[in-house]
Amino acid sequence: MFQGLPTPPDALPLPSSLPSLPLPAPPLPSPPASSRTPLRSQVAGGEYEYEVCLYSRATQRGRGKGKAAFSLGREWAWETAGAVGVLRGGDKCGAGPKRSVRITFECAESEKLGPVSERSTCAYATTLATPAAC
Repeated sequence: MFQGLPTPPDALPLPSSLPSLPLPAPPLPSPPASSRTPLRSQVAGGEYEYEVCLYSRATQRGRGKGKAAFSLGREWAWETAGAVGVLRGGDKCGAGPKRSVRITFECAESEKLGPVSERSTCAYATTLATPAAC
């Protein structure tokens, strides 16, 4: 304890080494307005349209009335904090994996969801231009 003071009889000895604790994750950027308002993307002449509610869900819908909608993901995780994130755990893709979408953030004056591409079977990618990335 303190030098020169007697140790109280009920004092617990301190371990010679304390376990190291994990460092906290870096702070995340403030969520852009898109985390509250869905953003939509549609490739001209494309078969599908996409909707992203950042940090919570992404959906793919066939164009036209009565077309099916598929979840592209419901579980948010950062690949690179503040720069690239992924929504995973979407609907199963036939006999393949569950759908997912990778979102790369870009600095811009206003928010806009970029075109969505299918990088591999049921693994999609898009960009989100937003002032929150600046």
